[in-house]
Amino acid sequence: MYLVENDDNNKIFIQIASYRDPELVPTIKSCLENADFPENLVFGICWQHDENECLNDFINDERFKIISINYMKSQGCCWARNKVQQLYENEKYTLQLDSHHRFIKGWDTTLINMYNQLKEKGFEKPLITTYLPSYNPENDPEERVLIPWKIDLKEITKEKQVLFIPSNIDNFENLFEPVVANFYSAHFAFTTGLFVKEVPHDPELYFIGEEMSITVRAFTYGYSLFHPHIVIAWHEYTRKNRPKHWDDDKNWWKKDSYSKSHYLNVFSNYDVYGIGKQKTIEDYIEFSGIHFLETNNDILKEYNFIIEIPEIEKFTFIFIGFEDVNGKLLHRIDLICYSKTLEVSFKSIDVPYKWVYWPVVNNEWVNKKDFLLHLK
Repeated sequence: MYLVENDDNNKIFIQIASYRDPELVPTIKSCLENADFPENLVFGICWQHDENECLNDFINDERFKIISINYMKSQGCCWARNKVQQLYENEKYTLQLDSHHRFIKGWDTTLINMYNQLKEKGFEKPLITTYLPSYNPENDPEERVLIPWKIDLKEITKEKQVLFIPSNIDNFENLFEPVVANFYSAHFAFTTGLFVKEVPHDPELYFIGEEMSITVRAFTYGYSLFHPHIVIAWHEYTRKNRPKHWDDDKNWWKKDSYSKSHYLNVFSNYDVYGIGKQKTIEDYIEFSGIHFLETNNDILKEYNFIIEIPEIEKFTFIFIGFEDVNGKLLHRIDLICYSKTLEVSFKSIDVPYKWVYWPVVNNEWVNKKDFLLHLK
């Protein structure tokens, strides 16, 4: 454990791009209230808002740098993240977030200690990132998932876009340090503040492609990716009660189409939004085993199942997971509302062998059951 002191040398630049999000203010408050040293936090916020939103509690706070933008003028997620990064003023650390989070007590000290632990082990530029476990703002904190999550590969699309899926970190109770990661999460990433300058967000990307491009760029700039082995914070995945940019912008599909073609150019450039020179793309492929510039569309097979869900009352959610014979997670569904039967369709390179039923009741995982699948 390292002594984290209350001084300017431990300032954290917190990056938040918020789009018409009622969770922004609760997120800021949770971040401040649960920090050991809230005075060391510097918030950079791209606030894409309508006339009903208000940040009056923070506008005159010297820790806050807020770019106020009418939501109709927004150009999308990565554009907004890039705007935030223009506010960076050489803070020692940075933490990138979405605008819908909750935090554990002492999250700032915990992250700095993790970072320093990894530095001491010889990793020059550790990057702590993950898909955070979920919370439900309509029933918080009761529905917070208490198991740390990691990021797994879901599929590589025909456009060579790499899609991810969260899964549990197994045996986390016996872990004492972060675990090696293959992928970067744009909603939770903690590292040196220099990351803002070395691997800035490409404003020409729209949404899909953001995380894989930064994964590879960070790796080639010498960053070592890790998932935290304990829960640091929670993230809302439901997308309820908040419109998205593509809901409001009738031309979003043009931005998305351009972005998908631009995405592949990232990996052949060495400019400010391109790859680094400390490691190569081939090094990343060897490290991760992910041949991300090849499409697996030709070997993906579609699977369709109708499964019967065991009855249960008063659950938080039910994890439904489809696994191969070696226990690799191929597809995941989190049921919030009970249904006796469930139709499931997904594509996978690997053959599904079983499905897993695992409810969460009162923040505890209970009554895990495995069911073999019968393929036609």
